[in-house]
Parts: sequence; structure tokens; C-alpha cells
Amino acid sequence: EEYERLARMIDSMLFLARAEQPSAAIELQRFALPALVEQLCDYFEGVAEERGIQLLDETEGELFGDPEMIRRALANLLANALRYGASDSPVRIVSGSGVGWRSVSVINLG
Repeated sequence: EEYERLARMIDSMLFLARAEQPSAAIELQRFALPALVEQLCDYFEGVAEERGIQLLDETEGELFGDPEMIRRALANLLANALRYGASDSPVRIVSGSGVGWRSVSVINLG
């Protein structure tokens, strides 16, 4: 738990340092959403197990955007779902799509 807290703190500091650079450009690219979500589920697996929460990856398809920014946003949503969600309940990460758009949602009981 302490390791994960320190890792998040370091990640936040690096993110802020990058965001403060005026030359820091957003790197738009196509990437597989399920691969990114799988990495996040692996990262949060220990916390989820401690609370009896099952992480359910129901994502599909590709996104076009900055993978690091998307990863950061989803990590924040997952951390909040694990922190404030009901114990012994699932957290679902789902995606939807239409013509020219894709959505990603983190759904929990809490």
C-alpha cells in the first residue's frame, strides 16, 4: 500500500512537471483501449483484492488521443472507485462507441 501511494505521488509529480512545460505537446496517437485498461487493472489489483472488489474490463476498440493523459484520467477514476466504492462489489470499466466517437466509463456501487 505504501509503495502504491509513493508510486502515485511520483507519477503525479512527473505529470505536473510535464504539464508546466510550455513546450510539452499532447501526443495524439491511436492505441488499443483494452491494453491500457488491462495495465491499469493489473496496477490496482492488490488494492481491489484487499477490498473484495473485482475489476471487470469490458472495453474494446481503439482510441485516438494522448495515451498518457487517458491513462492518468482512468487511473484517477479507478482509484476513486476503489476508495469510495462499496466493498465486495464490482468496478466495471466499459466502453461504447458510435460514428466518430468512443466513450469510456468507470462504474461502481458507491
